[in-house]
Amino acid sequence: VLKSVAERIGMDPDAVAAAANDATNLAQLDRNAEEAQQKGVFGVPSFIIGEDIFWGNDRLDFVRDHLREL
Repeated sequence: VLKSVAERIGMDPDAVAAAANDATNLAQLDRNAEEAQQKGVFGVPSFIIGEDIFWGNDRLDFVRDHLREL
């Protein structure tokens, strides 16, 4: 499925598959997941700005407004 999507959007399907299975990338994904869990992330998408967590597409306006206030 990933290779098919890559091809449809003009990317090299083999390069995308290789990147998805690359040990360095997988290790970074594990680190990101651990950090997200430690910070209390529980939804997708999530945005952490300082101590505030915004999650869900319906919160994108709140993220924008918060960033403008900063």
